[in-house]
Amino acid sequence: MKPLKIRTHWTRQEAQCIYQLLDDLKSAVWESYGTDIMAMFDDIKNDQEHDDQKTEFDDEIEF
Repeated sequence: MKPLKIRTHWTRQEAQCIYQLLDDLKSAVWESYGTDIMAMFDDIKNDQEHDDQKTEFDDEIEF
């Protein structure tokens, strides 16, 4: 993979264009994959809850 080099200093107009591009890209990705992304988050949440349940102990500790 070849690294992409981008400038780190832009004019206000260039920065606004980049910001708009990223916003449009985010919207396009969400429109196409939003349902899949939400399903992925649900899967992660369910996996974490399942892991949490496996690590809970009900043993009483006597002192």
